[in-house]
Amino acid sequence: MLPVLYRIPGTEITIYSYGFFLGIGLVLGLYITAQLAKSDGIAATRTYLIALCVLPAALLGTKLLSIRQLWQQFESHGTFIQALNAPGFYFGGFIVGLAAYITSTRGFAVPGWKLADASAPGLAFGNVLGRIGCFAAGCCWGKATTSSFGVTFQSIAHQQSGTPPGIPLIPTQLIESAANLLIFGLLCFQWTRRSFQGQMTLIYLILYSIERFIVEFWRDDPRGHVIIFSTSQFISLNVFVFAIILYWWRSTRSPSLISTPTTRQLSTPV
Repeated sequence: MLPVLYRIPGTEITIYSYGFFLGIGLVLGLYITAQLAKSDGIAATRTYLIALCVLPAALLGTKLLSIRQLWQQFESHGTFIQALNAPGFYFGGFIVGLAAYITSTRGFAVPGWKLADASAPGLAFGNVLGRIGCFAAGCCWGKATTSSFGVTFQSIAHQQSGTPPGIPLIPTQLIESAANLLIFGLLCFQWTRRSFQGQMTLIYLILYSIERFIVEFWRDDPRGHVIIFSTSQFISLNVFVFAIILYWWRSTRSPSLISTPTTRQLSTPV
């Protein structure tokens, strides 16, 4: 729709829509996380320090999975550079970012489940804006459709993202953005109703894996396959099963670890 947001006159500096919306989503998502974590007794400085460790790892993860799944699509000449420029895979970022998160929370002595709960709404909100960026860039497109909801992308989107031009496509990017906005609202509603640490995180994983599994049926961009599923569907299915089992285990085996705001002890700020 609008891959290039703005070109600074007299320079070669170009602001791309995808990068702009992704950046705004990261900043606002991190701010939401820091505020929720602060209300739960975790100093904002620790949240930002951990984010400095997790975000680069997550961005690297999106590219690593992209390279793994799309490698055969690129020509032998300049393959690695082409792979790096390909769209990132969210689940790749999630997996690598999770490893960095576990390591950094232990290193900074921050309760992992508690901060993860504060991060869940921020992740959902960041995805809202991130998918709007996808829509503007034309990536992550859907299948051809004859419905009135179809969106036709311009040739510039085809040049930059490979989007089929001149064909009405299902706006899967906007569907995912709306689904993540709904997840964000549900998590905000649940925030003051938590009964154990990790509940927010696991609810997010359950809801996101469901919506991603469904939306993948409508997507038509190359994503690789595992058996009969797309790569993202296969990961979603495993995440869903894992999150359901872990939710049951923590809700039945773990005592209530979240006290009321008047009795909650604050973490020592750094």
